[in-house]
Amino acid sequence: MVAAIRAALRSALLLVSHDRHFLDRIVNRVVEIENYQLQEYRGNFTDYVHEKPTRMKMLQNQYIHEQELLAYEAEAIVERREDARNPSQALKRRLSKVKKTAEPKPVVRIITDLYDQLRVRDSLCRISELSKSYGSQRLFRELTFEMRRGHRLCVIGPNGCGKSTLLRVLALQEPPTSGSVLWQPGTEFVFFNQVLAELDPEESVTRAVNTAPLVERAPRRQVNQFLEMMQFSQMALNQPIGTLSGGQQARVALARCLFSGAAVIILDEPTNHLDLTSTQVMEQALIHFPGAVIAVSHDRFFIDKVANRLLIFSGEDHLRMVEGNWTIWQGAGAV
Repeated sequence: MVAAIRAALRSALLLVSHDRHFLDRIVNRVVEIENYQLQEYRGNFTDYVHEKPTRMKMLQNQYIHEQELLAYEAEAIVERREDARNPSQALKRRLSKVKKTAEPKPVVRIITDLYDQLRVRDSLCRISELSKSYGSQRLFRELTFEMRRGHRLCVIGPNGCGKSTLLRVLALQEPPTSGSVLWQPGTEFVFFNQVLAELDPEESVTRAVNTAPLVERAPRRQVNQFLEMMQFSQMALNQPIGTLSGGQQARVALARCLFSGAAVIILDEPTNHLDLTSTQVMEQALIHFPGAVIAVSHDRFFIDKVANRLLIFSGEDHLRMVEGNWTIWQGAGAV
């Protein structure tokens, strides 16, 4: 009977059965109905039996991690309110918090352990008298600043003012009209948007992440724990990247950036395609990144949690640098 079904079948087959032997010989997908939800497993019944305990363990770990991430989120909300009430003391409070030597929570430990191999020099990049124009349209002019280890710079301003163009110039993907971007010798940077665009659609998630320099020699358990936090199931890890959703592909690109071994990570609107949990994991990864971060974002919560400097497009082609995050800037009387 089984052989006859296989020989005759030229289209899709949907069936309900409790005959496990029959399912093992016929099906290549199993959909389980549990707690009013559908969960799909690739393969036959034996594959399902092997896969489900792994998935349940992953869900349990995700729940633990998400509880920690929500605790960080609640802490950030309290800090944001305190910063808004007393912005003049906000930087001092944050500096004192950095100096505390409390044992990091497991979520942070998973992330920071993967950074152990990364060594970052103090001075990373010098931007001198940088200007960019398209014909008569001048986006910014005579911009001068330095990127150093520990800087987490967020670029903010209205749509169309030149934020993304600035990132492309800093990433050497587009030449400036005048001025210079001088990366210190030996300093590597990685541009999230470029990494996302260049993902190999035929490559699996596991291979794409595990070939990143910082995780090649890292314990597989640590890498898998991080990917669990980024909402990747065991099944998704083995899928070709080309079959993933846009949000899943963004998470792959983000993981590659975080563990690329580069001293500077450049991101343009990184939260656009991420779910809340993945965004929270990214925020913790960037906060504890030992190098420097340059990001364009409209997400004020992201800016408040990650940034310690702002580069603000404040009208026409004028930019100015501000110490602190969004709430500190606003509370100090932004103009």
